[in-house]
Amino acid sequence: MKRIFTFFCTIVLAVGLQAQNVDYEIVGFLDADDDVIEQYLMTSNEDLQPRVLLKNNGPGVCNASDSIIFDIYNNDELTTYIYIHGSELQSMSDGETRIISLPSPIYTSEVMDQFVMTSFVLCYEVRIVGTSVDSEASNNSACLQISRPLPVIEYAESAIRLYPNPSANV
Repeated sequence: MKRIFTFFCTIVLAVGLQAQNVDYEIVGFLDADDDVIEQYLMTSNEDLQPRVLLKNNGPGVCNASDSIIFDIYNNDELTTYIYIHGSELQSMSDGETRIISLPSPIYTSEVMDQFVMTSFVLCYEVRIVGTSVDSEASNNSACLQISRPLPVIEYAESAIRLYPNPSANV
């Protein structure tokens, strides 16, 4: 019985020593000039591919075997996520920042037109999966208010027909 207890304590201690306290913070969303923004006005034909600034507040980095996941919400509904393997962030030392973006747009302009997306809130939340522990979870999210006009469809003069022609009154 004593051997089992010693073995169990050794395993718990080994796992505890592998756990790493970290604090990753989402500083905010970035515009084209890499300035942090809270609101964004899109053009009607623009695809939505936001970038966020991630900061490592220390004291260490996540373990190489861990993963960092950015859950992306549109008006409080989970839309997609970004998965980053911990080994990709091993070189991100205390105080360092890194720009995180999706390899493809979250929404294309055609999809936003289809769903008449003119104003919505996009939020990113970061979480760590594995043995690392984020000691300050209150800075793990950021939101962006997005506005975009619907596209204007222009019709040629000959495309509009009135009936009966000539018309009167209504």
